Amino acid sequence: MELFNTTKSLLENLSDISSVFIAFVALIGLYQLVLMKRSTIISSKRDAAKLAFETSNIYDTVFVENVKRIRKVYKDIGVKNFDGKVKTFSIEEYHEYNASWREVFEKNKDKFEEEFREITDKLEAYSVPIIKRISDEDLAFSLDS
Repeated sequence: MELFNTTKSLLENLSDISSVFIAFVALIGLYQLVLMKRSTIISSKRDAAKLAFETSNIYDTVFVENVKRIRKVYKDIGVKNFDGKVKTFSIEEYHEYNASWREVFEKNKDKFEEEFREITDKLEAYSVPIIKRISDEDLAFSLDS
């Protein structure tokens, strides 16, 4: 009977120790999950920053250059750029300004259409990946919550 009591107390002690050990391992596991979530959030923010940099780089190389080309075409055909002065104007002045634009574009229609089509094609080719990336961003970088 004494062997049974000794074995029983030994097993009870082992059970108590193992439950403490299991609880300790569970706490370490929970901490690892917290670290993994933080790491995933940091990684997704890093990827978002990289994507923003790539997009702004494309913006600088494609969009800005093509807008400069559009302005050059406007200048070549005689369209005045906005001078930065804000003023009030009447409906008559607006219609007169619109008519002058139409006249300029009608005179230079071929040159304008050819150049403008090429520029807009490049801008469209630039915008599609951005739109796709923005729509994918909701899935790829939604780990902040």
